[in-house]
Amino acid sequence: MTTRSSKSKEQFDKAVDFLVEDIAHLTSAEVEVSLQELGIDEDMASSMVKEATESCRRALGAEKLARAKQQLRDSRRGSVTAIDGARAKAVLRDYWQQHPSEVPTTLAARKGAGISDDTALKMYQSLVELGAISPDEGPGDV
Repeated sequence: MTTRSSKSKEQFDKAVDFLVEDIAHLTSAEVEVSLQELGIDEDMASSMVKEATESCRRALGAEKLARAKQQLRDSRRGSVTAIDGARAKAVLRDYWQQHPSEVPTTLAARKGAGISDDTALKMYQSLVELGAISPDEGPGDV
């Protein structure tokens, strides 16, 4: 490690310590001035603030995306587990009686016979997600 890179790392570590403690209370301009007071040149201070800001935005965006995905998984899980295969089949039969054009071709040929509970639950979930049926509907409510 050269003296220059050692000094840069030392400056960076000081800057990070400062940023962690005080960045929430200062404007970007104030942060830049404070970094310059630590001995970091103006261009480097500006660059550090810009990088820190962009990094925070990405981290916040990733956190929001993760929360949204988890909420979606939770909502899907809740609506599927609230119904069993037999009930899903009954709801699907009622729905298809009212909407015969939406019966999948292979099921129409078999007249709905042989549909598994798992398949019925997946089809039920798809109709719920599409808004075609309500997750709390039972047979006869469709």
